[in-house]
Amino acid sequence: AYTGMFVCTIYCNMKALQNSNVETLIVFRACCPIVVSLLDYLFLGRELPSARSFASLLLLVAGATSYVLTDAQWKLSGFRAYGWVGAYFCILSVEMAYGKHIVGPNLGFTSPWGPTLYSNSLSLLPMAAIGLAASEAETVRTSQLSTGSVALLALSCVVGVAISFTGWYCRSLVT
Repeated sequence: AYTGMFVCTIYCNMKALQNSNVETLIVFRACCPIVVSLLDYLFLGRELPSARSFASLLLLVAGATSYVLTDAQWKLSGFRAYGWVGAYFCILSVEMAYGKHIVGPNLGFTSPWGPTLYSNSLSLLPMAAIGLAASEAETVRTSQLSTGSVALLALSCVVGVAISFTGWYCRSLVT
């Protein structure tokens, strides 16, 4: 289940970037702690955020609302403009809370590298299947790969793993 959610968040992220902009994705991503804190409370038996933390979360909501109200895509399309971003937000929020549940005492990882490598490794086959279904193999086959483009691809993989590690590390600090 976790791997499916992880793959769906990556897919929704890519679709959101195709149909929206990076700023919109960042704003929605920044609001995930609001939902995660509620899911932690409801399903993991954790405490609700303190008054100070709750005020910070409300400030996030105010900032996100301000962004949405001034976003040109919102003005043109309304809720339709945020379909993929909304799916990303919902799935990611559940995935983050569920990840805390399964990684906590259940799998016994002793460092953030365990869940980082575990989640990224388990997602390789589903992501490859999505790529094949979306005809990405043909895109790769017809692309002219230079040394620079291969280096950028390798760098993006390293950065992706680093982002995943950072996420698991930060969760370990606040969980």
